Amino acid sequence: MSLHHSVASTSPFRAQIPVLLLLAGIFFSSFLPRVILAPFLMSIEGELAIGHAEAGRLFLLISAGVSIGLLMSGVVSSRISHRTVILVACGLLGTASLGVSRSDSIFLLKSSLFFMGLGAGLYFPSGIACITSLVKAEHWGKALAIHELAPNLAFVAAPVIVDILGPEHSWRSLFAFMGLQSYGMAVLYAWKGRGGEFRGESPGLLALREIAVLPAFWMMVVLFGLAVGGSIGVYTMTPLYLVTTKGFELEAANGLTAVARIPGVLMALISGMFADRLGARRAIILFSMLTGIFTGLLAWAGESWIAPVVILQSVLSVCFFPAGFAVLSRIVEPRRRSIAISLCTPIAVLVGAGVIPSFMGFLAEQERFSLGFLLLGAAMAVASLCSLFLRYGPEGDGAALAGTTSPDQG
Repeated sequence: MSLHHSVASTSPFRAQIPVLLLLAGIFFSSFLPRVILAPFLMSIEGELAIGHAEAGRLFLLISAGVSIGLLMSGVVSSRISHRTVILVACGLLGTASLGVSRSDSIFLLKSSLFFMGLGAGLYFPSGIACITSLVKAEHWGKALAIHELAPNLAFVAAPVIVDILGPEHSWRSLFAFMGLQSYGMAVLYAWKGRGGEFRGESPGLLALREIAVLPAFWMMVVLFGLAVGGSIGVYTMTPLYLVTTKGFELEAANGLTAVARIPGVLMALISGMFADRLGARRAIILFSMLTGIFTGLLAWAGESWIAPVVILQSVLSVCFFPAGFAVLSRIVEPRRRSIAISLCTPIAVLVGAGVIPSFMGFLAEQERFSLGFLLLGAAMAVASLCSLFLRYGPEGDGAALAGTTSPDQG
């Protein structure tokens, strides 16, 4: 650990707020391009002459990039500093966003989206490492809460930006702007950013083997994958679903999607406190079950009551993650916690933010869009019941991680 790391970690929390906001800005820049694709799906389908299934597979490519970036992050940061990884990630995000804006073929669009996900996956672990190097341990919850504002604001901002800009501004010009913004964030961080001037540790084979043989770990992988599907997977397909199946105008569908995400900015923190009182294990079962029920209701809701169902589903979908990370932290030894999270997160992102939207797009093309929400809701409910039969360790352990960031925001 560098001298800079040691000195920075003793600084007052208030003095680190500007850098935390800068890192949150980088996180926002890495997250917004991935979610703003959803309101543009219909425009992209028309311009590039692709179907719903092909459009759904775009999210699979982004998620594949994120997952590979997360898996590579330990190896990359063990060779260069976390600070350098962040600068590389910003450059990669900027280049990929500009690539999206210049895409005149589906191949170039897919390639650019993959590298966009790769940059986002590389950033996340190094961003967290910078935060924990800058802030004392007793302030990590507040620091991560500031960082956590970025993805939740991106969920709200994406459809609002599309509606404000209107049809005269294409998705190409917006992605070009976001690419330049990522370059700007890299310059700003290189100039004013602090922290992360040390290297990470690459996970060893022994640690990977010890975690891989735990049934509870794989149960958590399933729960996290479905939870990401219920959060970002549902979010990415909701505007298209409301327009094609529920008779909404595109502007109204984007507006409802944005409004539904506003409570999520605070709900993750509230659910973390609720998990502390109820117990993390019981909380993940409850939240997974409730999210599954309301995800399934999206398939049955009529036009007159679809709006409250969308809002409640969105609110509940963010509640799983604080309790989920607390449970995941107690199924392994403390020194293995970061490795367990780095293994679980990319699989969950690939399944929940990639495979699930892709499958929903396939069902939409078969004119069975509603079935996707029904199947996802049923899977979440069944998985929550199955988790009752596994031991996760003492209920009191790992409560300190109740404020950790969720994997669909990595």
